[in-house]
Amino acid sequence: MFFNSNINSVFGSYLSWYDLTFMQYMVITVIAVYILSFVIGLIVMFISSIANNYITLIGVQAPIIFIISELLPRIVGRITDIYLPKYFIPITYFSLIIIGTILIVIRWKKEKKLDIVN
Repeated sequence: MFFNSNINSVFGSYLSWYDLTFMQYMVITVIAVYILSFVIGLIVMFISSIANNYITLIGVQAPIIFIISELLPRIVGRITDIYLPKYFIPITYFSLIIIGTILIVIRWKKEKKLDIVN
């Protein structure tokens, strides 16, 4: 019933860059959450592989929690908001994916070099 309704409305305070239906907006939001959770998982995996003990791990991941909690409303909640620059969200997601991938590739190469089996 409401899936084909536009998210832009006279009565809403939310304005979107794109003319999306409610279903398209839900799909984009779910994809954004999956991408963000994958990237955060990669970053946490990198940090946990280089941390010597649990105290160091908590101390390094605490600032990351605050950074992600500040970014989260902007890059998920306001994913198509007209008050953000049009390419802010795609550039943010792309840069987070690149950062997570580079960190894991660097760690993977170091682990491969240290591996006894090679």
